Amino acid sequence: MGLGFNQQNYSDDTERLQIIDSIREAPVGAQIKRVIDLLIERRLALTTEQINEECYVDMHSNKAVFDSLSENPKVNYDGTWFSYKAT
Repeated sequence: MGLGFNQQNYSDDTERLQIIDSIREAPVGAQIKRVIDLLIERRLALTTEQINEECYVDMHSNKAVFDSLSENPKVNYDGTWFSYKAT
């Protein structure tokens, strides 16, 4: 009799957590590029929470990434929403 433990789900979750960890430990520039690429791809304004869900960049925990993106000339930031500024 099993305990309802699924080895495949555990492996998938472990792999996903390792990916998230590697993204969050990446240099600030790499995280900024990841967010800008997401904004270009989506062509939508996103909140910091949505960005975290989509590409695992946690701007609440990384002030350098947040500040760089909010001041980036390629990005619009209105206090809530980030979007790509087409040039």
